[in-house]
Amino acid sequence: MANITGNFTIVVNPSGGQPLAMNPQGGNLPAVTQGVQASTPVCVVSGGVQPYSFQVSGGSMPPGLSLNASTNPDGSESITLDGSPTQSGAFSFALTVTDSAGASSTVKVGG
Repeated sequence: MANITGNFTIVVNPSGGQPLAMNPQGGNLPAVTQGVQASTPVCVVSGGVQPYSFQVSGGSMPPGLSLNASTNPDGSESITLDGSPTQSGAFSFALTVTDSAGASSTVKVGG
């Protein structure tokens, strides 16, 4: 019997075999009005290994708005921008979502 020595790489996909995905892939959101309560969908996150965490990783969100996540019946998560904007203007930011296995995905929101 011969011994074989070498370096090998193995890729282990997350449970269910689906990679972390964000849909839509960023872009411009519908306009909201200063001082008026808003709830604007940003993206839906699926795949990977739950739970997910999310953070603004660049740029800035409109003051008065915050990101919120809710779980959908299919197990995906919807991320929305909620609140009452306190300042007018054009804003853009990067949103990074990370799953519990460390996989991450980033999208740019806004112009």
